[in-house]
Amino acid sequence: MKNPDDHIYLPMELILLVAENLDPQDQLSFVRAIPELTQLLTIRHTAIHDRDGNTLLHLLAVKAECRLIKILLARHSTRVNTKNKNRQTPLSLAASCGHETVVRLLVERDDVEVNLDNLWDGKLTPLACAAMCGYKGVVKLLLGRDDIEADSSNDIHFRTLYLAAEGGHESVVKLLMERDDVKVDSKDDFSSTPLSNAAYYGHEAVVKLLVERDDVEADSKDSLSETPLSHAAEGGHEEVVKLLVGRDDVKADSKDNYGQTPLSWATDRRHKAVVRLFDERDQKRSSDGIFQHISSFHSQHF
Repeated sequence: MKNPDDHIYLPMELILLVAENLDPQDQLSFVRAIPELTQLLTIRHTAIHDRDGNTLLHLLAVKAECRLIKILLARHSTRVNTKNKNRQTPLSLAASCGHETVVRLLVERDDVEVNLDNLWDGKLTPLACAAMCGYKGVVKLLLGRDDIEADSSNDIHFRTLYLAAEGGHESVVKLLMERDDVKVDSKDDFSSTPLSNAAYYGHEAVVKLLVERDDVEADSKDSLSETPLSHAAEGGHEEVVKLLVGRDDVKADSKDNYGQTPLSWATDRRHKAVVRLFDERDQKRSSDGIFQHISSFHSQHF
């Protein structure tokens, strides 16, 4: 009778031969069970794609199997920039998942291309994907590469800063704004800027960062002639409206292509608190005007 504690030991050559005929998902199970097998894999194993175009390295990147990734990357035959059917590389997958340690392992290799775009996330680069999701650590690692294109854009000119601003990721926005190669007031195909996008979604902290910059136009108009203030007013974002409505370079009564002003948007959407902010602004400006008139009168006659 066979002892249940007995094991069948196969020669490593036979195991490697079996691995050549496995798809990457089964390979993943294999190397998880026998980690030392990873260092023996050749390009015949690591170049195999599954039906989605993923290789073993793609799957390891998604699962954040850092120990196994490190072993694979030590082999120069490993194809580090191979793309799946969505044109995603292991780096773009790791960046999209926020796997900081995996990204660090990959960017340490000079032959890993950091600016390749993909189809899955709207033709975005690994940096843009990480910025969109707010993964500060990943963004910082990617920005550390000398060859990084920090201000890259996709087909409709959604840039890295634009995506970070849209998500309200303040720390990522700060990192990007510190760079000279990032245009903080760039426009997409709809003439929207990072500021107008942040205002639309009510991201107060990001709006504050942007309007403090001298090179940001606080009252810029998009393709529908809507301004950051009109976006914020329509959305009922009271704190963002506060930041914008009191500025001398922001016209509170500008009309968009629908004939609407920021105030009329707020009124139509029944954002009472926002409407009050416009009333308070008008009252203050009215009283300031009266005070200036009195001061002028006194200076002329006394």
